[in-house]
Amino acid sequence: MDTKQRLDSQKYACEEEVVQDTAIAYVRADEALAQQLSDDLQLRGISTNLRVLRLGDSLYDSVQECLRSARYTVLVLSRGFFS
Repeated sequence: MDTKQRLDSQKYACEEEVVQDTAIAYVRADEALAQQLSDDLQLRGISTNLRVLRLGDSLYDSVQECLRSARYTVLVLSRGFFS
């Protein structure tokens, strides 16, 4: 199995079971903040999964996906989210 296949299979497994400690959902405008939060958590031994919320995505469905993929979910709600 090559790297792409392995990553794809991990992505689909993530949707079916809890595989990370924390999922972080954010809009592209908040990418730097979300990445810094993820880096800080990982330095403390907490695994993270970043999820970009795109225009047109269902907020409910996105949050549900995060809840399924991690023990805890962080939803970044800044001015960037509401613009």
